[in-house]
Amino acid sequence: MPSDSPDGSPHLTWRGLLLLGASGGLLPSPSAFLVLLTRLLTGKVGIALAMVAAFGSGMALTLAGVGLVVLRGRDALLDRVSRSRTLRTWTSRVPLCAASAVVAGGTVASAVAAGRLLSP
Repeated sequence: MPSDSPDGSPHLTWRGLLLLGASGGLLPSPSAFLVLLTRLLTGKVGIALAMVAAFGSGMALTLAGVGLVVLRGRDALLDRVSRSRTLRTWTSRVPLCAASAVVAGGTVASAVAAGRLLSP
C-alpha cells in the first residue's frame, strides 16, 4: 500500500532512487577535491582520477543503499500501520509532535542566545 502523490504516482520509486545515487555521485566532494589536488601536485594524475572516481562511486552507492533501506522501511511501516489502529492514530500525530519539538528547541536556543547577547 504505497503512499501516492495526488497525481497517483508513488513518491519514491526505483527510478528516483537510481537518480538520487547518480546525482550524489556527481556532486563534488571537498575530500575528493583534496585528494585530487594532493595527487596532482605529486604528479600522479592517473591515481588522482581513479581516487576521485572511487569517491563518486562510493557516494552514489551509499545514497542508493540508504534509499533502498528507506523504500523497504516505508513498505514495512505502511504494512504495519494498515493493520494497527494505534499506529494509524499516532501516524497523524507524529508530524505535529516533531514540529512542536523543533519550535520549542528553536525558542529555547533563541532565548539563550538573546540572554548572552544582552548580559553585560
